[in-house]
Amino acid sequence: MPDSKREEEEKPKFRVVDRRGEEDAEPAKRTEQKPPPKEKAAKKTASQPEAAKEDAHDADSEPELTEDEKQQLKHEAESSLKFKNTVVFILRTLSEQTWIHLGLIPNPISGLTVKNLPEARKAIDLFEVIAKHTDGEFEEPLKREIAGLLTNLKLNYANQLGI
Repeated sequence: MPDSKREEEEKPKFRVVDRRGEEDAEPAKRTEQKPPPKEKAAKKTASQPEAAKEDAHDADSEPELTEDEKQQLKHEAESSLKFKNTVVFILRTLSEQTWIHLGLIPNPISGLTVKNLPEARKAIDLFEVIAKHTDGEFEEPLKREIAGLLTNLKLNYANQLGI
């Protein structure tokens, strides 16, 4: 008997339905594929309305957000996509790629450290163009950080060339 109990515990309590390719399916067909009812509701001896409340609570376990919380989430999402943040992300990505091409850090994908100085030069030039064209968008501390990073990349490039 212990094996049969273990088999019952190992059975999945959910059903996977592949709905790929159903874009053209009729809405009636889609609603026919409902997940099986929850075992909790079937085993519960309480009245039907209480079981329905429990199922409704299980379905949306996340609490409802207040209007202030919704506005805060919306503001955070919008600010994360602002121009300044995007430019800073691009510049940091370019600087990391430059370090990889200079052979100073290993490629995170391959784990190899390989010098590719022509690619490093292209990345530095692109970094410089973006930094110069967006200079007016940043506050003074960020401007200094970007200028320092560009100078550091150029000095390391010259060092790798042997100049």
